[in-house]
Amino acid sequence: MTELTAAHPGWWAVAFHDRNEVAANFWRTVATELDRSCTFEQRDVPGRPELPSDSWVRFCVR
Repeated sequence: MTELTAAHPGWWAVAFHDRNEVAANFWRTVATELDRSCTFEQRDVPGRPELPSDSWVRFCVR
């Protein structure tokens, strides 16, 4: 993952579902290893109130 992010420095915003535990653990680990000041938030899915919220992580690769 570091090779991919290093090739694309700057701000990243990634959505995932907490129910997908593998993806949730992966992105939490990657984000905190690359940027200790990363942020996490829950966002509703636009136009789809019946769906569970998306989890979003934002981090910066320098």
